[in-house]
Amino acid sequence: MTTKITSAIWDDPDFMELLDAEKLCIFWVLTKCNLLGWIEATPRKLARDMEAPFKHLQGACEKLPRSFVLTPRGVWCRNYIRKQFGHGQSLARSHMSKSLRKQIADAPEEIQALILQEYPEIESSLPSSPKELGSSLEATREGEGEIEGEGETLLLETETSKPETPHPALTRFRNLFNLRESTPLDASSSRAWEKNKKAAAAVSEEDWRFLEWAYRQKEGAAAQFRRKDLATLLNNILTEVSRARDWAGREGVSLSASASAPMEPSGWRDLIETEFPEVNLSTWANLPDSMKSWVREKQRELAAA
Repeated sequence: MTTKITSAIWDDPDFMELLDAEKLCIFWVLTKCNLLGWIEATPRKLARDMEAPFKHLQGACEKLPRSFVLTPRGVWCRNYIRKQFGHGQSLARSHMSKSLRKQIADAPEEIQALILQEYPEIESSLPSSPKELGSSLEATREGEGEIEGEGETLLLETETSKPETPHPALTRFRNLFNLRESTPLDASSSRAWEKNKKAAAAVSEEDWRFLEWAYRQKEGAAAQFRRKDLATLLNNILTEVSRARDWAGREGVSLSASASAPMEPSGWRDLIETEFPEVNLSTWANLPDSMKSWVREKQRELAAA
């Protein structure tokens, strides 16, 4: 039988927290287990297949207790049967039920107990005599050709969700590092985005021009000192914008909007009137650069609050 796994697994918040070696162990379980979601796991067997220390498999199960159960003799995926064959009456009526009953009868006692606790609808149809078990085995052989294609998409959790539309600000930050939309964020980048998404969305077009200029450079201060990964940049957005402006200034690069077509941030008059009532307001273009910088900084602070 082919286990079905989709890219949605990368959006599972618990899965994101795993170490890379632990994620690999989870895929090892999901692609090697039997119809019950059970695999006999030993340090020697794991090392033979992927040369990974057994502690990584133990760590993955400890971090995902709702989905994976580590027993003295192996690992059981709690949601495997549900996602592949259904549950309740649909599981009881499945043409795979005979194959499942046979494998349950052959499984270790602790796995039998776990499965029957999770799927009590199976218990009433378990073979109770050698004759019935023989019939079940024969039915399994006859139905082996029907296994392929059965089941649903396998996820770590029982709930599925539609993929979210990419946030335009995140897309622009991804582009600074040439990261495709299809490339899942690592755990640190995901946390940084959730923490700083408001500040990211508040970056002005002018600030973006400086950022994008800095991240295109092949040499010079920008190329040497800019952030090297997405998570670090997201956690230091305002500082990086300031540094990008400074690098551009040292290079004699002017990326600001022209005076003939100034880019006015909305609500700037209200901010200045509240904080600096003595200032004579005329137009945004006539404000001193220091005042414009203060307005932008204030708006970013309000957006991030």
